[in-house]
Amino acid sequence: MTSAGEETVPDRGTGATRAGSDDSGTSAPNDHDLRSSGQTLKRAAAEPDGREPAVDPEMTVCLNVDGTLPVAPATRDAALGSGNVKPTQPPDPSMARPQPSWQPGDWFPADSRRYQLQVCLGSGGFGTVFRAHDRVVDVDVAIKLLHRKLSANSGAIEALRNGVRKTLKFNHENLIKIFHFDIVDGCAFVVMELLQGKPLDQMMREDFATGMPLEKAWSIIEGAGQGLDYLHRHGVVHSDLKPANVFVTAGGVAKVLDFDLSRAFRDVEGSRPVAERLMGITPRYASPEMLQGRPASVRDDVFSFGVLAYELIAGRNPFLEICGDQPLDGLTAMGLGGKKLVVPPITSLRGAQNEALAGALCLDTNARTGRIVDVLARLNPGRKGFESKWILVAGGATIVIAAVLATARFGGETRGPAPSLEAAPVGGPVDGQVFQDCKGCPKMVAIPGGSFTMGSPVGEVGRDPDEGPQHMVRVARFAIGVVHVTRGEFEKFVSESHYQGADACRVWNGEAWTERTGANWSHPGFPQNDDHPAVCVNWADAQAYASWLSQKTGMKYRLPSEAEWEYAARAGTTGARWWGDNSGNACIYANVMDRTGKEQVPGVTSEIHECTDHWGYTAPVASYEANPFRLHDMLGNAWQWTEDCYHSNYSGVLADGSAWTSDACPGHVLRGGSWIDFPDVVRSAIRVRSESSVRAGNIGFRVARTLP
Repeated sequence: MTSAGEETVPDRGTGATRAGSDDSGTSAPNDHDLRSSGQTLKRAAAEPDGREPAVDPEMTVCLNVDGTLPVAPATRDAALGSGNVKPTQPPDPSMARPQPSWQPGDWFPADSRRYQLQVCLGSGGFGTVFRAHDRVVDVDVAIKLLHRKLSANSGAIEALRNGVRKTLKFNHENLIKIFHFDIVDGCAFVVMELLQGKPLDQMMREDFATGMPLEKAWSIIEGAGQGLDYLHRHGVVHSDLKPANVFVTAGGVAKVLDFDLSRAFRDVEGSRPVAERLMGITPRYASPEMLQGRPASVRDDVFSFGVLAYELIAGRNPFLEICGDQPLDGLTAMGLGGKKLVVPPITSLRGAQNEALAGALCLDTNARTGRIVDVLARLNPGRKGFESKWILVAGGATIVIAAVLATARFGGETRGPAPSLEAAPVGGPVDGQVFQDCKGCPKMVAIPGGSFTMGSPVGEVGRDPDEGPQHMVRVARFAIGVVHVTRGEFEKFVSESHYQGADACRVWNGEAWTERTGANWSHPGFPQNDDHPAVCVNWADAQAYASWLSQKTGMKYRLPSEAEWEYAARAGTTGARWWGDNSGNACIYANVMDRTGKEQVPGVTSEIHECTDHWGYTAPVASYEANPFRLHDMLGNAWQWTEDCYHSNYSGVLADGSAWTSDACPGHVLRGGSWIDFPDVVRSAIRVRSESSVRAGNIGFRVARTLP
């Protein structure tokens, strides 16, 4: 497969040239208090003030693996291992049930005798959690034994197996580490790290019932947020975030738990009634759309995170004053006050910090803040006024960038992943601001200046010689389009300027890129709407659009230089892609040649990205996660023209980040890859030479703007 518009490009070896808790609130891996062998069972109803129900010291019990209550354990003394504590008497003997399937002292699985169960840490709707000793590696672990009725759900177990297979590779300070998953004798189980400390719900109940100052709570909020953001960047939605699913270790590190179970069991219930699809959801922390039975998304986690942070700081539920004696959840609040409901501000917080929580708690999912990191940036107690610090590592040096993030307002007027648009102030936009110079103009973001290492290291997979040598470049501040110029925006330009482009474009016919008369930016050879990137545009078309914008706005619009483009694409990162070196994660962040493309695009013979991005050809802009500079689709979707003439390497390149041009230009440089490109191509350092006259169905552009 080739990238349209390429000149002579080296063969790339593909046959083508390159152009720990459960749903009841039990903290599974809790090693904090082993004086009781049981879990505290909580009353179902919330206390009048909206906090978690108070614990009853007389109601401690470990449920059977089948979910029933155990019998009195007086006869089990001999079965308990040395040093373990006997299970306590159930509160009501009339509630006794048959003997539990597994008890402290048992070996699990019985045939391999790898794990010896030591202490029951808790039980709930999903299963029973034990502290256990792994005799193979001689360490203590936490092991969750799922109830047999859940283990018998083959669809859910397969979903759980696939989910755990992915999360086994996760390694983040703020996530519990998962070691193993299997099913033995009809009992599914998960093995995970054993933690020492307290679950957050217990900490809030026992130590901070009236709330916690933000400065003290920040390490917990930030840690939980960073853990969630890691999950989101790897395509995982938690879907049941609550204090019981955050564990604070003895060292003060917040760890997110149970990011596998609730999702797996709910995902297979999609066709069942709403009431049955709410398994694994805690209503007072769930978004209105989740309580309506809709599929979980990142913004649902943002909502739950907002409730958690609000409760931790204020010591009360954010909907308490609104809902009164009604159930304390977002759906009830929305019913009482509508989508523009005002969440009471916390008096100890600054205005911008309350607005950060308001953005997360917005009842309208389309207006809710779209990313956890945006909530953290604005809630951070270390920021001054509306400023926050973007700390980025670029080229081995640390750049501290003052960035003004968009403000949100109470009453449901927060915007999603992109900040609210503002007209640029008289002195020009401030760093980090997203703005439009006119109605219908592209959305732009002001990028702070800084230094970075341009090019790829010798060992990078897919590297070509024209990506070196690596060198330091200092880039002045500038603005760049948040997304590609869209077909709708390009149509406005053509309509107002009466621009005439050629009525021919290269299209992919399953074997090669061939010129087709009648193909153009409005008919590129595959379905598009106005939100897709404009393609079938050559370098001169892009220049004409930028000149028209300059005349229309009085500002200096242009194509970005290669250095500006790579600086913006990397956004402080140094790997092959801004999301990391693993090309298999691409579908979270980019529209590339993947399983969908292999199904929809004829003649795909090269190595694909082993993931699914749901678009065979171009996708609507901003369909995927933005990079740290809030730019979407810097990699994938459509190649992007730059101002520079092509040079075969960086020897002699300018160090100030400006475009490298010449009188005898052999062609211009395309960057970023496209919907039809394979993993080696979709990288931050990739460069392709193309004749300036080439129009193709995978070539588009985004504009830059000079800033004072």
